[in-house]
Amino acid sequence: MNEEDIKKAFLRFIKEKGAYSGYVRNIKNNKKSIKKVIKGSGAQNLIQGAFIWQRTPEGHFYWSDLSAEWAKYMNFLEVTPEIIEPSYD
Repeated sequence: MNEEDIKKAFLRFIKEKGAYSGYVRNIKNNKKSIKKVIKGSGAQNLIQGAFIWQRTPEGHFYWSDLSAEWAKYMNFLEVTPEIIEPSYD
């Protein structure tokens, strides 16, 4: 998957989980962007490498659980990448 595919998949995931606004707020509080996090942390660590979880209103366990779900989702996408952009051949 390329960077744009990862970003699309991640944004869809984080929005479906209802965590988009908290994620963006915490990234901005750490003077980062999703693009910087992707480049600096890699696809599997978009939550883990984004900010210090215990310093957020949601807390460590919230982000830890979400990070584990994202890792599972990424593994699923590696097996079935058409989930990102379905092919209509």
